[in-house]
Order: sequence, then C-alpha cells, then structure tokens
Amino acid sequence: MSSTASAPANKAIALQEVQETVSRLSSHKGVRAVLILNPEGDIITQSGKQDVIGNTRLLKQMLDIAGKYSASIPVNGGGATIQESKDMDSSGGSAMDDISFISVRCRKDELLIAPKNGFVLVVLQDPAEATSSSMD
Repeated sequence: MSSTASAPANKAIALQEVQETVSRLSSHKGVRAVLILNPEGDIITQSGKQDVIGNTRLLKQMLDIAGKYSASIPVNGGGATIQESKDMDSSGGSAMDDISFISVRCRKDELLIAPKNGFVLVVLQDPAEATSSSMD
C-alpha cells in the first residue's frame, strides 16, 4: 500500500478523533458550545449553538493580540523580552507559540481558548453550572 493511499485513511481517523474529543467535551455539565477554528478563525467543527459564541474571527484577533502582548513581557525580570529572546534564538517561532491557554470569564459565561498548531479549541461554559456539578 502506498503512502498516498493511507493519507485519506489517516485523515479520516484524525477527524474521527477530533469529533470524539468535541463530543466528550460537550458532555460535561455547564458546557454550552465547543468549537474548533481554523487559522483564519472559521469554524471547522462544533457542537452546541453557534450563535452563543458570537464572532469567531474576533476570538482569533484576540489570540493574535495576546500573543503580541506575551512577546513583550520581559524574560526572568531581565531587559530582554520573549520576542527578543526568540530573535536571538535560531529556532524562531512566533509570539502566538507562547500562548497555550486563555480563560476569559464574563458575568455569566466563561470562554476557554486553547490554540495549537494554528487551530483553536474554544469551549463556552456556564461556570456556575460547571462548579456546582463538581461539588455534587
């Protein structure tokens, strides 16, 4: 079997794993929606109602700004910032690579945002419902 013949099968397995993860996250108490966004901020898969999230491209812009902000933070109290340290390092990478998780809590909802490899996992939950279920 050639590697090109196995590529669609691998892609189908990966998509199935993604759908299983989305379903598993959606089953937690308090979760209102789970989305995976592509690098442009478009929804590629979701569970729950899309209209509860709002404009997903704004989430992508927020992540870009958070990445730029994190790159401006001084490293270990020194004068060099994260981005300046990366500039000196031959491995490169972008400021966005430094963000692993963002939690934004509003009056009623909480957004849990996790970027990875250009894609973004977004979970919208009701924190009051989520915490009350963990105390039961």
